[in-house]
Amino acid sequence: MTLTRAEVSKRYYEKNKDKINAKAKEVWETGLYKERLDKYKEEHKEEMKAKHKEYYEKNKDYLLKQQKDKYYANHEESLIKNRISYHKNKVLKTEEEKAETKRIFQEKVKQRREDNKPNIVKSNRIKKWKSRGVKCDDWDILYDKYINTTNCEQCDVELVEGNYGSNKKCLDHNHDTGEFRNVLCNLCNCRRK
Repeated sequence: MTLTRAEVSKRYYEKNKDKINAKAKEVWETGLYKERLDKYKEEHKEEMKAKHKEYYEKNKDYLLKQQKDKYYANHEESLIKNRISYHKNKVLKTEEEKAETKRIFQEKVKQRREDNKPNIVKSNRIKKWKSRGVKCDDWDILYDKYINTTNCEQCDVELVEGNYGSNKKCLDHNHDTGEFRNVLCNLCNCRRK
């Protein structure tokens, strides 16, 4: 009688169950598993990202339906759990604990904003340009040109960042077509309109 690979593996596991579990526990407790996993994730980051994206695109409808079903199946239960948790924390926490929790939360928010500040500035600036009627095919290239321009493209005066002064940096555009023209100082921009 020949055994399949699965049956051989099952027999080996049954015979060496304690040794295998002890080794797995040791690897888990020492953090070696997490270290290896982190190393693998770092080395294969782009490949994993592409696989996840491909899988999501292929199974998008199914995943969204599954997420929706899970939400509605546990909706009432999760609302009750959240209410209980909220009231338990509200009653059990002392004023000092509440203040400490609030301080930690505010620090995390502040750190997140600091880490993301360049992206926020960029998106706000592009949003402002759009609201003023500037039209562009590639906003990233336009933003990079704006940021890297140090002198007015008309009078060659050194530009400064900020909201005040005749040499503040301005994005000049055609008000009829919305087409970008130059990065100018405020004085040249006002004259050109």
